[in-house]
Amino acid sequence: APAAERPAPEAERPTQEPARQESPVPRFRFVGALSTGYAIVETEGGGFAAVDPSAAHERVAYERLLANANVSDPPAQGLLVPQTAVLQPVDAQRVRSLLPTLAEMGFEVEDFGGDTFAVRSMPEPVKGASAKELLEDASRAFAEAGPKKARARWREELVAAAAAKLAVRGRERMDARQWIPLLLELAACRMPYATPSGRPTMVHFPAGDLERRFGR
Repeated sequence: APAAERPAPEAERPTQEPARQESPVPRFRFVGALSTGYAIVETEGGGFAAVDPSAAHERVAYERLLANANVSDPPAQGLLVPQTAVLQPVDAQRVRSLLPTLAEMGFEVEDFGGDTFAVRSMPEPVKGASAKELLEDASRAFAEAGPKKARARWREELVAAAAAKLAVRGRERMDARQWIPLLLELAACRMPYATPSGRPTMVHFPAGDLERRFGR
């Protein structure tokens, strides 16, 4: 993505909301994509960055989902055919406690009683995802939240993180028309350099490093 003038930050701390990172330099030139799927972009100053498409999509989806919780009518994609999910009893119990949070973020989930739920709509970043996987992942994240419960928005964060992982399915190969909008969205993220779990979205190679490698 656009330029990163410092290494990717450590994984986001579980007990406090990190400060917004300085946005990458918005001026870049898309060079192309490698056979492995990574994008290469030339950054301001003559350096370049390698960008991981899955990690970039995960970060963008995560922040878009969190943003949904801040609006009164979050955008959602209605499903032509609602997805039914039958969960394990322990998962069903956890999902019930998350239903208000899911609704705030654009998920329309109906409790059918017992261990059965129907998902009737999803936020655009995760449209097409498996409802059963989404609810199971949200339940697992709820169980593993631990210290994250000290955060004011921990429920929203865990739902967004679980959903964002599903949003990257099938995004490993993209062409230039798909890359440019993604890079621009990544540049606008609060923390563009890493996924919610701390995996880097990009690796930057400044021009100075190249010159040193070539003995200039």
